[in-house]
Amino acid sequence: KDHMLSGFPEYWNVMTGFSPERVPAISTLAMEYAVFDKYYSSVPGPTVPNRLYFHSGTSDGTVHADDVDLEEGWPQRTMIDVLDQSNISWAGYYGDVSDLLYLRSPRMPRNIVNLHPMDDFFTRAAEGALPQYSWVSPQFYPSLSGQAQDQHPDHDVVEGERLMARVYEALRKSPKWNTTALFITYDEHGGFYDHVPPPQGIPNPDGKDATDDAYPFNFTREGIRVCSVLVSPLVKKGTVVHEAPDAQYEHGSIYRTLQNLWGFAEPPLTKRQAWAHPFDDVLSLSEPRGDCPTSVPTPHDSEERQRAVLEEQRKRKPNGLQKELYRMVEGLHGRSGDDADRFATQEEMGEHTRRMHELFRQEQLRKHRG
Repeated sequence: KDHMLSGFPEYWNVMTGFSPERVPAISTLAMEYAVFDKYYSSVPGPTVPNRLYFHSGTSDGTVHADDVDLEEGWPQRTMIDVLDQSNISWAGYYGDVSDLLYLRSPRMPRNIVNLHPMDDFFTRAAEGALPQYSWVSPQFYPSLSGQAQDQHPDHDVVEGERLMARVYEALRKSPKWNTTALFITYDEHGGFYDHVPPPQGIPNPDGKDATDDAYPFNFTREGIRVCSVLVSPLVKKGTVVHEAPDAQYEHGSIYRTLQNLWGFAEPPLTKRQAWAHPFDDVLSLSEPRGDCPTSVPTPHDSEERQRAVLEEQRKRKPNGLQKELYRMVEGLHGRSGDDADRFATQEEMGEHTRRMHELFRQEQLRKHRG
């Protein structure tokens, strides 16, 4: 904290973390099910390229959110294309904006029908009617009714904890619980210090390098470790998943895991996905457990503090991720989105972005219906 005396009052925060008492939902799930201690983000960079790796096994040579790609959508083939080809049902559920729309394919009318507001997730979970694969995106902007849930700097972690608890409890009560697996992870590490260096010498996914003078990179190094938890009645309680024997656990592991579970109609989309280690073997029990908790604790914050945090969030200037989401949504309507600074607060930008996101979704649904 000596930096506080030198005009850098927040730098010491990168050396800190959250106690289990402050993040009881994910802490409880980690102890009840499986936690990974060597799961890495795919790029030593920010949110957008790492989310692209989730969905497509590559960022198409991107190390940051390029303005043109945000507006036009990244062109590469995605996991949802493979799911469709393999006749595997899928859906994306979102708090306010679906990050699947970073890519071109999910923007197509035939795929928009599979994007739904978050409330639909809870309804379908209760009915046992979720698709085989569900992707859940948190709320990225504060609104009149609640804080952002993404746990992205500069947001509180509390609402993200509550979202995890709600999702878990909905699945736990679902009639399909015994055949369900929930994987909780983060796109990147959020700027916190980690003593474990990211592995080097790993496969470039598609032969593309970032040639930007400011950020040259050849995609042969993982990003920083991220907290990752696998929840299922088929996971032994208290499992700790250590380093993979012949590769690494990273965002490409999700594709490999689903490929092993379901058998896709085609091989991995990229060399990175083909190399990443799957984790389906962690679902090791032959029979579902009978001791899985029906609920998990959430942070104990007073209503007064919750109101104060929400009010403060709503008045803050938009952060970098929110500006990127705004530019993406403007691109859905053929606009550049280079006027993000016209919004004075996160609340104002969020209201506009949510409205434009929903307008695009409805337009694409009409096209799909003919």
